[in-house]
Amino acid sequence: DNSQTLNNYDKVIISGNQRWLFEYITGSDTYTNAPNLSAAVYAWEKDNLFSSEISIEVQNLIDNTET
Repeated sequence: DNSQTLNNYDKVIISGNQRWLFEYITGSDTYTNAPNLSAAVYAWEKDNLFSSEISIEVQNLIDNTET
């Protein structure tokens, strides 16, 4: 839709032509609500999770989107 977002992410993972952007929202961080871009870029933004929950969600996202 020709919109652009800019954000600093906590972690970026690259594998082949895929990218996963991870941002755990704390303090003054704000959501970008960046959309996933087809099968190339996936954005994960969450808050209020335990570290064990973060690990599970990140692993599930990568497992379910990796080609």
